[in-house]
This record gives sequence, C-alpha cells and structure tokens, in this order.
Amino acid sequence: SYSFCTLLRRGRRKWAMCLPLSMWKMLLVTRVLIACLISTSGPPDEYWQGPEVAYYMVYGKGELTWEWHAGIRGYLHPTMYAVLFQALKITGLDSRATIRYGPKILHGVLTFVGDIYTVKLSEKWYPDKVNIHQLTLAFCVVNWFVCYCTTRTLSNSVEAVVSVVAMNFYDDSRRSTLTHKDPLYRYCAFLMFAGLSCAIRPTAAVLWLPCVIRTVINTPLYVVPTVTCVVFWLTETTCIDFLASGSWGISQLRFFEFNFLEGKSAVFGTHPWHWYFTQGFPAMMGTMLPFFVISIRAKLLNPGTYLTIWGLVVYSLIGHKEFRFVLPLLYLAMPGTAAGYDYLCRSYGQKIYSKGYYLVVVMPNIIAAIYFGLVHQRGTISAITDLSHEVAVYDERVNAFEVERVLRIDSLLPCYQIPGLSYVHGTKITHLQQWNCTPIFSKSGSLEPTEHSLFFEHPVELTEWTYGRLSRPKSTKLLKTFSLVVPQPRRMPQFFLIYSHNRELFVDFFKRAEYVFCIEKGTKEEKTPLTCIPKNIKTTKKQLF
Repeated sequence: SYSFCTLLRRGRRKWAMCLPLSMWKMLLVTRVLIACLISTSGPPDEYWQGPEVAYYMVYGKGELTWEWHAGIRGYLHPTMYAVLFQALKITGLDSRATIRYGPKILHGVLTFVGDIYTVKLSEKWYPDKVNIHQLTLAFCVVNWFVCYCTTRTLSNSVEAVVSVVAMNFYDDSRRSTLTHKDPLYRYCAFLMFAGLSCAIRPTAAVLWLPCVIRTVINTPLYVVPTVTCVVFWLTETTCIDFLASGSWGISQLRFFEFNFLEGKSAVFGTHPWHWYFTQGFPAMMGTMLPFFVISIRAKLLNPGTYLTIWGLVVYSLIGHKEFRFVLPLLYLAMPGTAAGYDYLCRSYGQKIYSKGYYLVVVMPNIIAAIYFGLVHQRGTISAITDLSHEVAVYDERVNAFEVERVLRIDSLLPCYQIPGLSYVHGTKITHLQQWNCTPIFSKSGSLEPTEHSLFFEHPVELTEWTYGRLSRPKSTKLLKTFSLVVPQPRRMPQFFLIYSHNRELFVDFFKRAEYVFCIEKGTKEEKTPLTCIPKNIKTTKKQLF
C-alpha cells in the first residue's frame, strides 16, 4: 500500500508518517461516523453555545442563552459553524440533515486531527520508541471519553485539539531531539495556537502559563512576540464579538470576572477540591489510569505529564467542575500513558502486550463508548427527532383546514435539555419555548427565583399559572413570586414535551387544557420525554393558539 514514507528523505521519517494512507483514511471515516452516530444528550453547551448561536447568526431565528446577553461568551467558536451554515445557505444545500450533521462531521475531522498530533507529541517526547508511538495512537483512538466528548460540538473539544497542536510547536530542548533552524518561528506558531485555545476557552491560559514563563525567562527577547500575540487575539476576538453582537467588550475579561473574581459559576454546582483527582480525571482515563501512574513512578516523564498535574491542581481550585473542562489534559496524558504500558510489558514479558491491551483497554472502553454514546440519556434527542416527524403529520392535518400555521413546542423539562431550532431546521417548527433559567443575583449575591427553579419546586402550580392562569397558588407569597417571574401568561402551544415519569403529575392539567399524549416511549418509571398535542385539531384559530 502507498506510504507517506516515500515523501520523506531517508533518516527523517517518523512512525506516524510511515503508516499506510489507507489506515489514516479509515481512522478519519471512523471518527466522522462516531460523531454522526452519537445520539445521546451531553452538556447543554453542545448545542446552545455552538450550533444554536451560529444558527441565530445566519438565520436570525432561535434563542441566545443568558451568557451571550451578559457578554461572557465569545463568538469565535460559533463562527466556525456560522461559516458552514452560511456556505450551505448560499449554495441551497441547507437541509435538515446538513444543518444537523454538518457540525458533527466537522468535529469528527477535528478529532482525527487530535489523534494525529497526539501521536506526533509521542514521537517528539519519546524518539525512536516505536512501541510507545503505536500505543499512543491506539489509546487515543479507543479512549471512551475522547469518543464521547471530542466528537461533540463543544468549545472544549476545539480547545483540546488546538492545545495538542500548540504543544507540538513548543520546544522543550531538554526532552526533544528535534533540531529547528528557526526557534523563533516555532515559538510564534506555538503562541498563535495557544492564543487560539485561550480565545476559545479563556481557562486554557492556565495550561500555557508555565510554558510561556519558562520560555521568557530563558529568552527575554521572546517577551515581544508573547505580548504581540496576546494583543492580536484580544483584538481579533473583540472585533468578531462586535460584528456578531453589535457591542464592544472583551468577553475574556468578563468571563474571568464572572467565574473567578465574583465566583458566580458556583451557582451551577460545586464539587470538593479533590474531585478531579478522585473522580473526574480517573473516570475519563478509565482503565488507562494505572498506566499513567506507572509512567510517573517509572520516571518516564514528559512535558505533558507535568502540564497534566499542573492543570489538575489549578482547576481543582475552582468550585464548579466538569469532566470536559480537563479534556485537553486527557490528550496530553496519552503519550505518558502509552509509555507506562510499554514499560509494564517490557518488565513482565511481551505476552501481555496484545492480550492485556484488548482485555484491559479495548473492551472496557468500547463498551463505555457505546453505552454513553448510544444509550445513556438519549431520551431528549429521540424525542425531538420523533417530534420532527410528528410535526409533518400534524402540519398536513391542520393544512386541510387552511389554518395559519405557527407551530410551537413548549418544553416542561429542565432548561436547555433539548436542542434548539437548528436541530429541527427545515420543519414548520417556529418556536421552542423552555423555562427561563437566567441567573438573577440580589445585592447580597444570592440567586433570585427563576422559572427554572420554581418549576422544580412547584411544577404543576407554575405550569397552570403560566399557561392560561388555569389556577392560582394558595399561598399569597407564592402568588407574588409567580407574578414577578411570569407576569404575562403564555399561549398554548401545539406540542408539550414532558418526562414520562411526570405524566401522572400533569394529567389533570392536560385534561383541562384538552391535550392528549401522542408520542410515548419507555415505561412511566423511565426518565424519557413524551409529547402532548391538542385533543381536537379541527378547532378554531383561537383555540389552536
């Protein structure tokens, strides 16, 4: 088979470049397929901080979450999807499938790029160790969290891939045997990619701070390109934010102020300081974690190992923690993990090399990837997909009576649990209403009641108050709170979306509102969304809306 080795001069070939082209093609197709096949619900940011924002930028429809109105999010990340949507719109190829799967395909390609540059890191840190290079690629490909998270349209996924690329340009002369004719050029390339990762996720600055400080101390003249890069990315992101939102502001500074100086990110949940060490990072590594620990004990250290430990320590100081926040560290830990496994095999015999890999690494990770990618929390995605088809049937029936069609779907679920209008592009759905969860802070710093918080405390009472004032709260204090949070009643939608285990809770409300259940999956005990529509669609315009 054709090999990249033919393109390289003898004596400079690397293991990754010597792999057959067909293998790289197969890996690329696999990554894209995984991205498209994932049908479970991940963090709400997967849609509401990426494709939904891009859809709003291109089509002017949909909803922006409170972060965009507060200016603590930058538009650089959604712009990559906006460019894709705009190209599809201009060419007339913006169908429901292309809008839905276009960003997924893009992230499949990004994941593939992350695989390549992770192997290149292994070649850089462990030269002439072909076994470690092979294991790095193998570990990166089968890791369940890489398959689950990097293929999703999250800013953390882009940050992780860009961080791996940046690390390839960082010159650790003590570890690398590579010789560079122009170290300034490589440092500037490192700064550009590191700056890009910070522009996408400002918290990435934690990762690069030691690298930049070390370089500047060793070579003081590099202060100039460092400052230039910082100014460049701040200017670039500020201009993009202005073009997208129409207002000037540095989103990175607002992000830092909200999350660190004011500590308001804690309202979204906090974890103990040791969570990343005891639960977060071990869960992401899975069965690969022992090999990472072995590499440390065997002193097979590399810059990625130091940065991983540094990042876990610093991120542990932040109260609000999530798995995806340390995704870049997972990539940086892969070469060291491969080195640890190779050391173990050389110490206890080569017989465990392949058998141990398949039994300890491959099988558990594939099972976890399949479960979390296809089964776990797939209810909301399945519901909105089925609802798209149900809308087409409903639209045909209503069209027979020539009624003005403004199809609305109201979600009686936690806020932003379902995708927005980008996911139902090409259908007649024009509104996707969800409970408002914009945090409102009092002067003392505490949270004021929101629709979302009141729904968890008084689900039936708030729903009946919101839709048509079907009932009034018995408590005067609760009535006053409802009146402040929901001052105007909402129109009845064509569809409601609720969890199936809440069916009995809302049965009286739907009877009085004359709705019936039209899509139901699973049992009443399962947390699976179901859909309700008006009992009789052959009604007047007033009753429909």
